[in-house]
Order: sequence, then C-alpha cells, then structure tokens
Amino acid sequence: MFARKFRLRHRQDIDFIMKRGERLHSAKFAVWFLMSPTHHYRFTVIVGKKCEKSAVKRNRIKRIMREALRILLMQKFPNFPNIDAIFWIRHENTAETFIFNEVAKEAEIALEKLQKIAMKADFGKIKSRHH
Repeated sequence: MFARKFRLRHRQDIDFIMKRGERLHSAKFAVWFLMSPTHHYRFTVIVGKKCEKSAVKRNRIKRIMREALRILLMQKFPNFPNIDAIFWIRHENTAETFIFNEVAKEAEIALEKLQKIAMKADFGKIKSRHH
C-alpha cells in the first residue's frame, strides 16, 4: 500500500487534475496527470460502477493496480518525478479480466511515458495546483 503522502485523497485535487491535466491512454486505463506541488509523486486509482457493480470487485481492481504501481515505483522507478496522476480504469475491464501481469506491463509503459514527459523542459510550466 502507498504511504498516505503518495496518495491523492482530496476531491478538489482530483477535479483540478482532471480539468487541467494532460492525458495518456492504454487498453486498460487512462491517466490524467499534472506537475505536483509536493516534492514527490501522488497517485489515485478510480474504478467506476460501469466497470463492476460490486464494490468488492472494484476494490480488487484498485488493489491490483496500486500493487503494480507500488512494485514498479520501488524497483524500476526509484527516482520518479513529482507528478500527480489519476489512473482511471476503463469500463471494459472486469475483476476477472484485470490480471496483475498484464496490468503491470501497461503500468510500466505508462510510467515510462510519464517520466519522459516530466523530463521535458516545458513540463514544469504545466500549471500545477499550489496549496
């Protein structure tokens, strides 16, 4: 599980990122992201009711996604840039089709793209929310 400081928890932050952030897409999820006002990355995972009606199954999908991100950030991206990101799971996914290895591969590709974008000189100029 992510430490509290690595989680996006406030609705106003999530709304701001979704309105002002840039977007990446993959087969299993979409990612909205923005430069973080903190000195570290923050993530959240959103699974809508269109994806799974059962809260138990939605929570399972979230746990799989968070664990894939946690492992990747520890092992392959130890110096990940300060980005706030929302991983929105596509509604075509179900708890049965959301397999850890596949999710981890797509998450790794998404994190590589985010890292490349963050290294661009103009990324710091992207508007970020300052508290």
